[in-house]
Amino acid sequence: MFDFLQSIMSPASVLFVVAMMFSTGLSLKVGDLKETISDWRYFARLLIVNFLAVPGIMLVFISLFNIEQPYSTGMLIHACVAGAPLIMALTQLSKNSIALGATVQMVLMVATVIIMPLLLPALIGINDFSVWPLIRSLLLQMVLPMVIGMVLLYFSPDMTAKIRPVVSKTANIIMLIFLVLSVIAFAPYFTDGHLWKAVLLGMLALTVAFYVGFGTGLDGGGPKSQLGALGSAQRNTAAGVITAFAFDDALVFITFVFINSFMMFVLMGFAKRFGAGKEMPLLTSRS
Repeated sequence: MFDFLQSIMSPASVLFVVAMMFSTGLSLKVGDLKETISDWRYFARLLIVNFLAVPGIMLVFISLFNIEQPYSTGMLIHACVAGAPLIMALTQLSKNSIALGATVQMVLMVATVIIMPLLLPALIGINDFSVWPLIRSLLLQMVLPMVIGMVLLYFSPDMTAKIRPVVSKTANIIMLIFLVLSVIAFAPYFTDGHLWKAVLLGMLALTVAFYVGFGTGLDGGGPKSQLGALGSAQRNTAAGVITAFAFDDALVFITFVFINSFMMFVLMGFAKRFGAGKEMPLLTSRS
């Protein structure tokens, strides 16, 4: 049974990624993106944190605790992919601007498609890594469905308003099924102590990234700080799944998915605290 479930993970991941990105595109308005992207200094700080600081933090944890491959590869994939569609849900939970959350998600996702295929091989130390197949997969499975959704929203907002709730609910169901399927399919690995060590350390590294990302806003704990924190700690599930499947060892994918799944619930809790106006530990500003 486990072999069968593992064999269908690849096509299931394609369905999951396409559904999530199409649903995201249906909520992204070009006008909102133009208005919120004007603060280029904020987004420059966000890019530096997500593609320099977060990978650096993850490397420190890998080195300090002697995490070996393939677990370290799964951790580094997680560190190199940003711009998660889930940022939109975290934006709503934290009661922040949907337009700003959409822009943060878009900027980080586009940067991931450009930077990650070059950054990841350098961090892992792979010289013969084929970059183009990965970029092509990211473009076809992530960017194209999202652009189609945005085009539909732009040219047919009335129709989009009708189908958006259905598409969003369907995408969420597919995501839940995919995550559950991932856990069940790789249940035989649950006794692997090295896996759980990598997962826990990966989550701890991302918690550090959350606090570092908070500093990108420079607005005293306002919307930009909050979305900087959430956007830096919540990594891009879609891009990570595509990338993890480029490696033959199943433990790369398992490490990535487990870190992502557990961290998602942690960040949902953080977002709810922001939305309720509660203070976060180690942050002096009241959100």
